[in-house]
Amino acid sequence: MASHLFSAVGAWPVRLVVPSDVVARDWSEQNLFAWLWVALRMNDPSLDDGEESHSIEDLLRALEKHRVECEQAGRLAERMGVEEAHMLGLQEFSNIWDQKQQDFDARANQLQKVLATRHKQEHQAHLEKLRREVEPRTPRWSRDLLNLRKIQETLAKMRKYAEAEKTKVQADKLEAREHNQWKEKREARIAVMEEQFLHKQQLEMGGLLKRLKASREELRRSRKAEMDSAVGAEGSQTSGAEARPEAAEAAAAKNETGSSLKPNARRVHILPVFPSSCDQSQRLEILSPLLRSMRNSQTPVKTGLFLRPAGYEFVVVKCEPDDALLAMNTDYFIEGSPLKRFEKVQFICLWDFERTRTDQDATALFQEYINPYFKRLNSNEVTSIVSVNEQLQINGMEFQVMAAEPVPPEIGIVDLSTVVFVDWDNTPEFSKIHFVPFQDTLPAAYEYDIFNDYLKPYLTRNKQQSFAINDQFTFQGVQFKVVCCEPRGERGRIGKNTTIYCEGVLHPSLRNLLPPEMLEQLQSLPPGLQMMLLNTEALAGGYEERLMEAEQNENALEKVCSQVH
Repeated sequence: MASHLFSAVGAWPVRLVVPSDVVARDWSEQNLFAWLWVALRMNDPSLDDGEESHSIEDLLRALEKHRVECEQAGRLAERMGVEEAHMLGLQEFSNIWDQKQQDFDARANQLQKVLATRHKQEHQAHLEKLRREVEPRTPRWSRDLLNLRKIQETLAKMRKYAEAEKTKVQADKLEAREHNQWKEKREARIAVMEEQFLHKQQLEMGGLLKRLKASREELRRSRKAEMDSAVGAEGSQTSGAEARPEAAEAAAAKNETGSSLKPNARRVHILPVFPSSCDQSQRLEILSPLLRSMRNSQTPVKTGLFLRPAGYEFVVVKCEPDDALLAMNTDYFIEGSPLKRFEKVQFICLWDFERTRTDQDATALFQEYINPYFKRLNSNEVTSIVSVNEQLQINGMEFQVMAAEPVPPEIGIVDLSTVVFVDWDNTPEFSKIHFVPFQDTLPAAYEYDIFNDYLKPYLTRNKQQSFAINDQFTFQGVQFKVVCCEPRGERGRIGKNTTIYCEGVLHPSLRNLLPPEMLEQLQSLPPGLQMMLLNTEALAGGYEERLMEAEQNENALEKVCSQVH
């Protein structure tokens, strides 16, 4: 009898607390209902209505109520346990990352202090060196002063002491004036050289601060990424604990709406599809009823979705994030030319040093990648939108849109009527390439590995970039130049079999800093015009200080060589 009752309820109640004297009684089968009512009333006094007998329906309702209350209490306890564990985990997470941040700040402060101390010592040593070595180290007396001293000496030998005294006074005044002039010029020259030295130290400190800032930002991003991951995991645990009893209801609601878990759209760009056209000022007015209806019905919006208000055809050019719901705070952009359907599109399949180049037929690229990709995206309701030079990730391969017709605009629709051409990227692969950093951009406050700290991260972030001799780029404050590559004479790309060299340094000079074509034009001009052009920001591109410093260093070296010879 009892088994039939509880199978009808669906499960045995989670827990009934019954005193031992009640359990010890000899309950016959006909008194089973009374026994259950006694147990239920002891656990839930609200069931005590004063009646002695109840029907089986009353008992089933009471048992169902008790089961639901026990399950709710269990879920609440489970959720509280998950939240408590999550809070402890977040606290531990915060403590660990706070310690990492403190260690980083301490290390950064130590590096700055070490560099500042070294700069102070180097500045003092450099200043002493300047005072010892800057020419002229002694005054160069004029011919007039030397003549006066000779006259003074001659008069003294002739015992014409009065005239010798007058001549001495004149010579002393002239000597004092020339000494002051020598001192002023020398101090001015020392001040200029000291200022240049301090500027170089400022650049070095600036490079350190820039790298510390980048490292601090990287640390912040890592912390945020781990925090988002931890919060997401906790959210899934908590939602799982809460959603298990309501799984059927949630699934039904999701099937009805199809969008219960989609985010809200922040920005949506919508343009008309050519030849459907309307005045730009009327677009929002035409779209408003449809957008309002989609927002109220929670219809998802994504890139490529057709919108067809009466008599017009529009398409969603970009939705951020993609596949989202319209909300009250969604920003709408409707500016731009009508979107055309491309008649022809040319794709190339890119390769890089992480992929081995292959001689696979280009037809396979179309059949295995391009055709399935666009067939999957295109339908009567949704289309594909691409732009010239855009890069697409398709099943692990990277394709770039090289050309399209008709243009402009350089963005359009690729549908089933578009003629698609696809081929491999024919950019040659370097067998060898040599990158050299500029000496004045290298850090001096800390040790570094030029390949692992600079070249490798840059090349990893720019896998598709092509290079040629004399190309320059800057990464983390360090400027590099391509000085040699094989094969020579054409642009190429770093591949899986490319040998990379990075030995040596370059000193800033006209030949190293300026592009070859600009240097060739500059060398054909008179020296005065060259300096005038170098002082213009448009030509020097911010290199004028480095060029002037390099020129001063060259002049100093030539002077030392001439003194040696």
